[in-house]
Amino acid sequence: MGTTASAPPSTAPVGWEQAYAQAVEAYERAAYVDSSRLARLAHSTAATTLGPDTTEAGAALSLLAAAELALGRYPEATAAFEESLTTLRRTPDADPKDMAAAMGNLGELHRQQGQLDRALPWYEQAYRTNELAYGPAHGETATALAALALARHESGLLPEAEQAYAQALTLMADAGAPKLQLAKVRTNLADLLIHTDRTDEAGLMLEGVLATEQALLRPGHPDLAYTLNTLGTLADAQGRDDDALEFYRYALDIRRDALPPGHPAIATVLANMGGAYHDLGAVAEARDSYAQALNILREAHDDEHPDIASLEAAMRALD
Repeated sequence: MGTTASAPPSTAPVGWEQAYAQAVEAYERAAYVDSSRLARLAHSTAATTLGPDTTEAGAALSLLAAAELALGRYPEATAAFEESLTTLRRTPDADPKDMAAAMGNLGELHRQQGQLDRALPWYEQAYRTNELAYGPAHGETATALAALALARHESGLLPEAEQAYAQALTLMADAGAPKLQLAKVRTNLADLLIHTDRTDEAGLMLEGVLATEQALLRPGHPDLAYTLNTLGTLADAQGRDDDALEFYRYALDIRRDALPPGHPAIATVLANMGGAYHDLGAVAEARDSYAQALNILREAHDDEHPDIASLEAAMRALD
């Protein structure tokens, strides 16, 4: 689902509001380096003018962490997310939305590192916090439910995940959620459908998602790569290996242009390309793609990350 940032409180000084708003704008257009720099400035300004234990300081830290996470800088993201949650817990008037966002962001941090047993409790807490504060039908609660659905999905709890996706999409639509936010959830649901042998249904869903994103996003936006990678997975599942490679190449080009060279999201596409090459009997190309993916993941994660073991097994299968 991605990380969550909160709107700046109206009581914040203009200097803080300006830096925070610019950081949010940079994040939304995937300029994550700029977003990180501006979020640091917003935090420094808020801590100096309002105090370190304020909602404003906590929100700026959360946004800083989100930008660092988007860049694949996990140690920096971990430190900022944890400090953000600690700050908010010390703040008497902390908004439940900010608390829930911080919890959900920690869940996302662990999910991206393959630590699903650590991610799920944070997502559960974020969902319960929103539900208690706003009620079960509120947009914030629905968004938290969609994030929880993804964690359940990746944990193999597919019936529970599918039910949560369906419920979240209904509630988000009723709450007037942005089209792009709904599209991201539908992409995740489509992936679940692919892995439960409902490829025709997944294909129709992804066609709608891609049309929405192409209409609303610039051509090289990272969210397009997310959908294109899922379209590659669909083509793979349908035995259309050449089509799969085309989607993966397009996704890879976008991610290499938009993200740092060692970002794990690049490894995800390379690993999928390796599988498609393997299916086509192109062993040398498969080995090269797998090796590139492994190098990235070994730099980004510890050896316990599940994707490393999967890729090592895939490499052995080529021998």
